Amino acid sequence: MSTYTKLLFHVVFATKYRKRTISPQWEQDLYAYISALTREKNGRLLASGGTQDHAHFLFLLPPTMAISDFLRVAKACSSKWINERPDVHFRFAWQTGFSAFSVSDAVVPNVQKYIQNQKEHHLRESSQEELIRMLKLAGIEFVPRFVVEQEPE
Repeated sequence: MSTYTKLLFHVVFATKYRKRTISPQWEQDLYAYISALTREKNGRLLASGGTQDHAHFLFLLPPTMAISDFLRVAKACSSKWINERPDVHFRFAWQTGFSAFSVSDAVVPNVQKYIQNQKEHHLRESSQEELIRMLKLAGIEFVPRFVVEQEPE
């Protein structure tokens, strides 16, 4: 028998210390770059969006690719891509870790719309409040003080 899968993940990861370092000037290029990385790994990026301090993605990944392995590569390569841009004059980094939620095919259009409307959504809710709400809704246990990586004093 062959293997048949449809592995959909809604992924959220933030900039280091949630600093507002994703520039509107290259944000869409960043999403295109991550989309290309996803295709290289035999996956598909179905939606992307975010604000200056975090990003959301809806990925379709093959069963041979662990989500943690894929995101390690995507975050490392995209950080390098950003830091090599001539218009970036600071050290860009993603926050350690990520949040990933499995998605049913039935709700893909709703998740895509939610991801694509991030800027509008965050006029009403902070990114930290959003993540806590999402974790609770998914029934994921978490320690509130670790939701945002704290900058050392």
